[in-house]
Amino acid sequence: MDGQNKKRNVIVIKQYTLTELANIYCVTTYIMRKQIKEISKKIGKRTGYYYQTEQVEKIFNLIMLPSNIELFKRTDA
Repeated sequence: MDGQNKKRNVIVIKQYTLTELANIYCVTTYIMRKQIKEISKKIGKRTGYYYQTEQVEKIFNLIMLPSNIELFKRTDA
């Protein structure tokens, strides 16, 4: 095997909680909270427990995703 057959996880851009984002990035919620705090002025304030779709898209653009993650943007909403 030449390493080209690595499993890729597809992530849909939608509303996520802090815990769900931490799981996507494979970090603890503590680390995820610290990373989001650094970019909080760029993404805006969270509404309730969820980061809105636009905020999640900004988070994915500002904090590099792991190499095995592929983004998918829903077009039905």
